[in-house]
Amino acid sequence: MTPARAETPGSLLRSEAVVRAARRSGPADAALLDDAARDAIRLQEEIGLDVITDGEVRRVAPPTARAAPRTPVASPDTRPSSSGSRPPRVSAT
Repeated sequence: MTPARAETPGSLLRSEAVVRAARRSGPADAALLDDAARDAIRLQEEIGLDVITDGEVRRVAPPTARAAPRTPVASPDTRPSSSGSRPPRVSAT
């Protein structure tokens, strides 16, 4: 049996023009976003991804939204021990 395979890039990098267009709603902005989505799809097809998305080019995020850096408390070891039990997971804070 052949194993299933899927790859999804999520959000692709966007130019400043695409980011600005995503925040506005004019006809020219819609055309620019359509072109950017077609480019994202073409890129993924050319490199052979199994799962194709529009690269989230229309995604709007607040201009000041930044992900806070996350520092792991500890690196969890999720491999089963010789007794077959797993250690508790440790989450990042």
